[in-house]
Amino acid sequence: MIAGVAGIDLVVLVVAADEGVMPQTEEHLEILQFLGIKRCIVAISKIDRVDEVMLELVEEDIRDRLAGTIFDEAPYVLVDSLSGKGIEDLKGAISEELKQVQLRDAYGSFRLPIDQVFSVQGQGTVVRGTIYEGAVQKGSQLTVLPKGASVKARQIQVHNEEQEFARAGQRTAINLGGIEKDEILRGDVLVSSEHFLVTDTLDIALELVDSPFVPLKQRAPVKIHTGTSEVMGKIVFFDRNELAQSESEVLCQIRLDEEIVVRRGDRFILRRPTPVETLGGGWIIQPKGGKYRFGEETIAMLQKIKEGTPEDLLADVLQKYVVLDFKELIQQTSLDESVLKDTVNELLANGTVLEIGNQRYSLLKSFIKLADELTERLNHFHEMHPMRQGQGKAELVQAFSTVYPKLFIEYTLDKMAEKAH
Repeated sequence: MIAGVAGIDLVVLVVAADEGVMPQTEEHLEILQFLGIKRCIVAISKIDRVDEVMLELVEEDIRDRLAGTIFDEAPYVLVDSLSGKGIEDLKGAISEELKQVQLRDAYGSFRLPIDQVFSVQGQGTVVRGTIYEGAVQKGSQLTVLPKGASVKARQIQVHNEEQEFARAGQRTAINLGGIEKDEILRGDVLVSSEHFLVTDTLDIALELVDSPFVPLKQRAPVKIHTGTSEVMGKIVFFDRNELAQSESEVLCQIRLDEEIVVRRGDRFILRRPTPVETLGGGWIIQPKGGKYRFGEETIAMLQKIKEGTPEDLLADVLQKYVVLDFKELIQQTSLDESVLKDTVNELLANGTVLEIGNQRYSLLKSFIKLADELTERLNHFHEMHPMRQGQGKAELVQAFSTVYPKLFIEYTLDKMAEKAH
């Protein structure tokens, strides 16, 4: 259910009139809310099996359960599939709700999490899924991640009709050339660019289920569901050694047993493998986490990442890596390409960010810091060797290359030399 529901914009919650809200309905509701699905239609089915009094009781029960949730204002439709009662009303409700759904981003980099793989005789390998973002054209060169296999979109179908083009939000089947069926798994992701990051460490913001569960120990095994992938890993806390039921959000990390493809903002569900139960869900605040120390300092850092503006995220990754090109910035920040471009241009204009060579960027404060360190070293050199003309450039680059990229050191030395002349 989790893999199937990933990528949808509207859910029809079906409750049988002769049964009411069942335990599975409760779990489905939790999962839908954790995945951030905001639009819902409640369909009460099998209405011919009960009288009006029972029907009113069932509707009241559902309204009580949905009170205070994001589905509080959902429209209700009464249906019976055998007699056909209410089916046209349901179609009308779906049509009305879809008019309110915000279109997904078809201008970003193409990403399709794969939920089905099969082969068609005479056609070869076919993958199916819902396009999360971007668009794909027939004949496009694509990549299957995390394995990095290059493939070609030989044919595209949307709802069993052949198309030249498919866009974000559409349920799509793509016939791939250059790969065998056995080389692709559900959970793999089909992409069109190098902007996507393969990772095995996720920094997350976790919300817990309302119902009690057996406390979860530090580094306990968990199963995370995101997109169409379902991967085992260990949960790592930085402010506690045990996770119990709580209303407050928990900032923590999942260290996965295998690599997956995610972006900042992707939703996930967290489950315990044994006994199988949903623990909570939330969103990925940083797709490539690091090794952090236990303590409030780490929590404060994760909170900053969680709340970060595009400018903050850009500054944080440049602080960490010193110099990154545009592709690396997209990977590390998980920002949309157009948002990142605007942010880079804005920070270049106000002087916060410098362009180091062709589409390579660094922070002005990193440049100032290195220039100060180089000046200090040169002053010390002249004190020690007053009769020598100066220290060689290659020697300086070598001395600082363990801390700074060589390209950045050379850029800083060149700028310092220009200023001196």
